[in-house]
Amino acid sequence: MIQVKIYGLGGQGVVTCGKIMAYAYAINQGKFAQTIPAYGHERRGAPVNTSLILSDEAIPTKSFVYDPDYVMVFDVSLPERHVDLFEGVDDDTVFVFNASEIPDYMKGRPNKTYIVDAEHAALRNIGRDIPNTAMAGAFAALGIVEIGAVEKSIQEFFKEGEDGRNVKAARECHDAVREA
Repeated sequence: MIQVKIYGLGGQGVVTCGKIMAYAYAINQGKFAQTIPAYGHERRGAPVNTSLILSDEAIPTKSFVYDPDYVMVFDVSLPERHVDLFEGVDDDTVFVFNASEIPDYMKGRPNKTYIVDAEHAALRNIGRDIPNTAMAGAFAALGIVEIGAVEKSIQEFFKEGEDGRNVKAARECHDAVREA
């Protein structure tokens, strides 16, 4: 079982990213997945997160992720907003940041860390700073969810073809993600 915590701000598509990846893994790859968002009446710009669990076998319980194997961060300023990105994290937890360089608070940490400029990929491809599909493509580069399954999920979710703008953002970040 793989547990993923996805953090971001309202309006960045955090919840949608979780849905896209769960659909890609469960429906398009024939495995099991669940995603549970954690938000209430938050507005655009407020911190939100979603939990994503991926498994080769049925998932017996429905639960938030408390000990993530992977943490995806859509906005590096979240710690300034009192969001604890390290809750439940251990040295083996892998981080994926929407950033052009590693955030200062990650320097010196033992965690494997990846960065990708999903914000600019989204702006170039969809014309808005909504990095959800771009970050889904970046996560696919880690080899857990197949990029083809993510692309198919995006096509179905956004009703666009294989050369649609969200698919292009995902492909761009899949190819651009790099270890920091």
